[in-house]
Amino acid sequence: MDRKLIKYCNIVIEFGLPILAFLIALSFYLKTYDSCQVKITLLHIGATIIIAAWIIKAIEKGKLLGSKEQRLYAVPVLFFLLSGIISFSISPFKFTSFEELTRRVLYVGIFLIALIEFDSSEKVNRMFRWILAATFIAVFYGLVQFMDLDPFIWRGAFGDRIFSTFGNPNFFAAFLVLVTPLILTFFDFSDLEQTKKTIVSLVLVAAIGILYCFMQFLGKEGLMRMGSLGAAAFLFFVENKTYAFFFLLLFSLCLMVLLKMKSRKFLILFLFIVLVNVLMTRTKAAYIGFAAGTCFFAIVTTLFIVPATKKQKKAFLAGFLSVVLLGTLFGVVFLLRQRIDSVRFRVFTWLSTLEMIRDYPEEGTGLEATAKRELIHKFLGTGIGTFKIVYPAFRRPEIFHIEGKHNTETDHPENEFIEVWYDEGIVGLGIFLWLLMVFFYTGTKRLKQVTSHSAQGPPSPKISRLNPHSKKGSKFRIGYLPDKFTRRQYLLLGLLSGLFGLLVHNSMCVNMRFVSSGFVFWLFLGLLGGQILGENEKGNASLEGNRRSKFPVNVRSRRIIQTLVIILALFLVFFFRRFFIADIHHNKAIAYSKASVWENALKEYQTVLRHNPYYAMTHYFMGNVYNDRWDMRRVYNPRWDSVDLRQKYFFPFIHKLLNGTEEEDQKPRTDSERALAKYADLKKLAPHYVQVHFQEGIVYTKLGEWDKAIEDFEKALVLDPVYAPTYFKMGWCYVQKKEWAKAEEVYQKAVEWNPKFGQAYINLGNVYFMQTKFKEAENCYKKAVELNDSDISAHRSLAAFYWNVKRYDLALKEWEKILELNPEDKQAKSIIEQVKGEKLKVGD
Repeated sequence: MDRKLIKYCNIVIEFGLPILAFLIALSFYLKTYDSCQVKITLLHIGATIIIAAWIIKAIEKGKLLGSKEQRLYAVPVLFFLLSGIISFSISPFKFTSFEELTRRVLYVGIFLIALIEFDSSEKVNRMFRWILAATFIAVFYGLVQFMDLDPFIWRGAFGDRIFSTFGNPNFFAAFLVLVTPLILTFFDFSDLEQTKKTIVSLVLVAAIGILYCFMQFLGKEGLMRMGSLGAAAFLFFVENKTYAFFFLLLFSLCLMVLLKMKSRKFLILFLFIVLVNVLMTRTKAAYIGFAAGTCFFAIVTTLFIVPATKKQKKAFLAGFLSVVLLGTLFGVVFLLRQRIDSVRFRVFTWLSTLEMIRDYPEEGTGLEATAKRELIHKFLGTGIGTFKIVYPAFRRPEIFHIEGKHNTETDHPENEFIEVWYDEGIVGLGIFLWLLMVFFYTGTKRLKQVTSHSAQGPPSPKISRLNPHSKKGSKFRIGYLPDKFTRRQYLLLGLLSGLFGLLVHNSMCVNMRFVSSGFVFWLFLGLLGGQILGENEKGNASLEGNRRSKFPVNVRSRRIIQTLVIILALFLVFFFRRFFIADIHHNKAIAYSKASVWENALKEYQTVLRHNPYYAMTHYFMGNVYNDRWDMRRVYNPRWDSVDLRQKYFFPFIHKLLNGTEEEDQKPRTDSERALAKYADLKKLAPHYVQVHFQEGIVYTKLGEWDKAIEDFEKALVLDPVYAPTYFKMGWCYVQKKEWAKAEEVYQKAVEWNPKFGQAYINLGNVYFMQTKFKEAENCYKKAVELNDSDISAHRSLAAFYWNVKRYDLALKEWEKILELNPEDKQAKSIIEQVKGEKLKVGD
């Protein structure tokens, strides 16, 4: 056994993992399309290196798990990984599933490392020091955003809501929900007198923070309704919110001095800042998760740690829980009155997801439903990570009204449990619930053991293979109450509380599907398992263990396997790096597209595809570039038409080995053909990608292929039946086919879903005119004028209508209005002169 090699691996693991947690929490890069893509890249590269070091160490030691007890926690997590692998194997969308499976593998690796390697107080404390340092910096930057001092370009991206380094208020709030109970573990609740002072200080400071944030929620409009008192509050709390914040911080410190708090005063002030950050994310689900984690911590601490009578405990818990629950309810209801759309969005999304779970999503997958597929779907799901691909076929029309947009994607169903159920079926959900039950059941049982006052004899030295905390054996005597609750036991309580709060939060949110929360969740879960098992008293002496399992004893064999692990890790590092580079070029391409610099945009998009050929949005935007540019010269241009194999496959050399060299098709093409080819590539990755059918319909409309255009518009309406422009474009196709009745029907739908769509009223009026429905036509033209009196085309249509039905006086008024709006309008001048000339002749 090479102790030097193990030592280096230990350095990578014990220092690398805390630093990785710190960087994932704080990093962002605003030159990528996704400002937090750097977090994903850090996970990919950092976790790969750390897991590789751990595997090399395990091979050198000859075993993965340090003890039999660790199997209790490793087995359900490994089954959850197996569920993801099986789900990937049945997925109809392999790349999308690959992305999610990759994260699952890395998360499980991080979990196992935290469970097995962080087995001493020194390692665990180092981890939490880094996490708390990240928390301090994140909440400080959150205050900078709250005080409108953010120097970065994403300033105000979510209005008044702060998001710190996480790029999203929900993700920032989720991080604080996780770490707040850990901050509370720094208080000692085993001394009754000190506990009373601590609780009073915490409650008073929290009340001040809530009051301060409530003033911000009311704002100028709300406070001014309260008369002179409200005006004064506005001037103090809102108009000068920065000065008010620091004044209240100092005031809170004075209160603690008056209460004779001997220590932890600055820690309470830090909690005040954390609370302000949580509240100013204005995230209702986070409020509920934060309250849940806090209540869990308070209940366990009161029942098992605080040395008070049962009556005192019951009274405190009744009062505390009532205040927290009522306060949370008030805060949620208050925000609901300001913005209820987020709740409606979640409800409709959940209903759609339940439909996807109930029925095999044939439309969303592009696969025919069979009895076998339906059975697999029921038990094993559709495929890990496939929700965002299938969901557009089930999205309810109400979602479009709520969002007010039609070009957005919904990647997750706002509920982690429902998403696991859809992706991996009832089997995957069962494994996930089993996993959580194991940790929370054994965790709470361990807390009960180490705080029990009941006198019992020492347990048997034998350790149960099924449950290390059963009466057959435990590292703690069940009846033993330590003189002082240890730091490790407080961390156990903090981890349980934080994870409980996050899970409650994720019953209404998606943050666990993103690296900023998903990484910390699995890291904390592994640390929780380690805290439940207890500290490894032997420390690093375990390195000298001679017992080996399935790894080869032969030194040469070990070195060969370890070398292969290093090569694989290096390969993955460079492979994952490609996604980050692709995102940078994707962001540049979008900027060029918006500026209509088509050549540069296409060049950047092609660079994106060389690094990530399966970037669905890039295929879509490339199609849109060709659609907008619309160069109909039939030419072959290598800059537009040459397709490098790297733009089609991650590993083109493997494709060449398996399939031979592909001959490039150098056929001349127009932009219409290029656009349709890109949309076809996109639909292979995502059959119902946002508005792809609508864009295809526009291409065919420009080409005059009306039937194909109508077919695509009908597909678009299946996914989005309330998008007025689709009806408008389809109506134009029917007009060209002279199918007036169908044109009338779809134009009516266009103005039904957008009553302010002036051009649709004009076209509908034209259709009515062609059917000699003159009264209806006149009403439509008048409606278009009413909507926008400065719209020359509306006045022109009404004038032409009056002229054609020989109502010349009314026609003349409209032409005069047109000339008033545009004195250079030649048609208006000509007709007015003609009418006046005719009148002069009649007068003579």
